[in-house]
Amino acid sequence: MFGLRRKSEKRQVDATDVIVQQIQSQANNQNAAAVPGATAAVEIASGIIQRAFMSARLDGVLQDIGLNQAVFGSIGRALARRGECVFMIRNRPNLSIVAANTHDIRGGYEVDTWRYDLTFQGPSKSLTIRGVRSQDVLHFRWSYDLSTPWVGVGPLQSASLDARLLGAVVKGLGDECLSPSGAFLPVPKTGGDDQSVALLKGDIKAAGGSILLVESMSDAWQSGGSGQVNHDWTVRRFGADPPDSLLKVYRQAHNAVLEAYGLSSALLADSTGTGSRESWRIALFGLINPLAKMIQSELSEKLGLDVNLEFDELRASDLQGRARGFKALVEGGMSVERALQVSGFG
Repeated sequence: MFGLRRKSEKRQVDATDVIVQQIQSQANNQNAAAVPGATAAVEIASGIIQRAFMSARLDGVLQDIGLNQAVFGSIGRALARRGECVFMIRNRPNLSIVAANTHDIRGGYEVDTWRYDLTFQGPSKSLTIRGVRSQDVLHFRWSYDLSTPWVGVGPLQSASLDARLLGAVVKGLGDECLSPSGAFLPVPKTGGDDQSVALLKGDIKAAGGSILLVESMSDAWQSGGSGQVNHDWTVRRFGADPPDSLLKVYRQAHNAVLEAYGLSSALLADSTGTGSRESWRIALFGLINPLAKMIQSELSEKLGLDVNLEFDELRASDLQGRARGFKALVEGGMSVERALQVSGFG
């Protein structure tokens, strides 16, 4: 296989080797599974939710038990990617919470009968605590099916086909862009030798953008009856060339995944200020606020505290719109106190 080859066969064998290697590489890449969560759309949604949660104004009591801005942001990120996350409530020596890496639930149809087996993973050791009561666990869920309420379901799980499609398209584009690339410069099949080709390579490398005068591969300036110049020095490039149809599917799948999270694609598009503000208002009141209320309810119930999560910094971006809404409500006959609450000022 690695024996000597005749010079006349050299180019053909080398080209064949390149093609075979590329086919083998593509086959290996096809065997690798596409990861739906490893896409820009999922990271965009996860990042928006995480950073929005990190901006929440948390009560001092929550921070005392370990629920600071960083942890609260990580809860949002876990909900976006896994659909759920679990914390154990510890009462000794002080009230605190600690995140579980994995959990398993058993019990009857009543929530009070559920028992959690929680695993906590450290850099070099892990700890598993079994039979933790549901009252001693914070179980945050993006959503759940009424038939299996103990299982959290997020957009990546409920819209798994769109997520898989996006992952497959992104992987296909990645394989396309990572394929071999370069340029072919035709040389005479006969009439040349290895030394002349080597000199030509050296001249091209040293040209630095200037013009080189070399012998043509044609016998004359013109060829054929039409008198057209022979383009025998035309470089033929090969490499990534994704079809427009694949790019179109990518954009559509990308937007579909964002919308499954409750985010309008217009939020990231080049739109007017009004369009951006409206998209952000939808994200704030249709996504961030409902998730925060779910977390707020779980914290209040399990910790026995009156938890109130506020997003004043995020709502400040819509100050003018809410002011106009407050004015319209008051002029329409609503009381000032109620109008303040409805418009978000109360």
